[in-house]
Amino acid sequence: MKKYDFHEYANLFPMMDDNTFNSFVTDIKNVGLHDKIIMIYEDKILDGRNRYRACQVLNIEPDFKKYIGRDPLGYVLSLNLERRHLTESQKATVAVEILPLIEMEAKKRMSMGGKGVERIPPLNQRKSRDDAAKVVGVNPHYVSDAKKLKKEEPELFEKVKKGTITLPEAFKEKKKTDRKKLAEQGKNIILTSEDIDLRFGDFKQLLQDIPDNSIDLILTDPPYPYEYIEFWSDLSNLASRVLKSSGFCVVYSGQMHLPEVMQRLNENLQYYWTFCLYHEGKTQIVNGVNLICRWKPVLIYQKFPRKKLEITTQDYVINSIREKGQHDWQQGEDGVKKLIEIFSEPGDIILDPFAGTATILSCAKKLKRKSIGCEIEEQTFNIAKKRLNEVQPQ
Repeated sequence: MKKYDFHEYANLFPMMDDNTFNSFVTDIKNVGLHDKIIMIYEDKILDGRNRYRACQVLNIEPDFKKYIGRDPLGYVLSLNLERRHLTESQKATVAVEILPLIEMEAKKRMSMGGKGVERIPPLNQRKSRDDAAKVVGVNPHYVSDAKKLKKEEPELFEKVKKGTITLPEAFKEKKKTDRKKLAEQGKNIILTSEDIDLRFGDFKQLLQDIPDNSIDLILTDPPYPYEYIEFWSDLSNLASRVLKSSGFCVVYSGQMHLPEVMQRLNENLQYYWTFCLYHEGKTQIVNGVNLICRWKPVLIYQKFPRKKLEITTQDYVINSIREKGQHDWQQGEDGVKKLIEIFSEPGDIILDPFAGTATILSCAKKLKRKSIGCEIEEQTFNIAKKRLNEVQPQ
């Protein structure tokens, strides 16, 4: 039997895994090979790779035929997309692989004056990403994610291509690895800035040394799940003690438990207003209520006595980019900076009892404010140290 290499177009699709291939070989051995045709193009196998391998194992001579059509890429895509049970994630990896091939084949087709199969759109019809997505029948955003994964984590991309994991699982694994690296880099960092005081542990114990009436602004983002509901009462108690007279406590909140959250904040503070934090770009579904969340309440509370803002402002802020790389609960800097500018002045002291990866402390530094923060998770605390060690005032 003549030996052939596999064509790059054929390699767009994953081979059978070992178990499936072994079953395929056993089936051929028992009932014979139904389709003996191995399609050859440019002296390489364009279609029939698994049959070719099985024939080698069983010493069967297949029928080799040359592909004589004008669109080999469209031919391979048409065959494989129709007869394979590919996941959405696998289709996205195929789309990434064909991005340069679509352009190459379209140029070749144009030079030959032919139209080719309908699967390959004209070169100038859309962006190449959308063309590739249309060809394989997958969401263009999935293709963008797969392209990013191939560039940053090629090994994970190959796992997705083989169907071992899905794209969301791959990014979850990547995120976990990235955060572990960041934490390791920040582990031995000692913050020396006089403007930042980041503490490791439970804020209820670590903030007892803060003098009464000494904090200009509390800006924070407590955890939203109901298991942490008591924290809102603890926050109310802390704010009533450490805030200066008429100082603001500005708090991000989820919607699910909002009535009780506000009830607990009301225990020691007075309600002032609710801002809207609007999310541009990607959002997420809140499965408990089957709603796509486009905004987040930012609760504005104040220590007595009531005093209105000196500068008139609008009651919404916008996050243009969803920033979740360092922590799943991370907030974007756009909204944080705007809130800092509205509710504080340069030189003020800002307190964040739930510092996370230090978005608020980082923004405070950039805007020439002092800050104090606490974080109870060690990995997150080390990531925060690395981040704060690199921040510079604007």
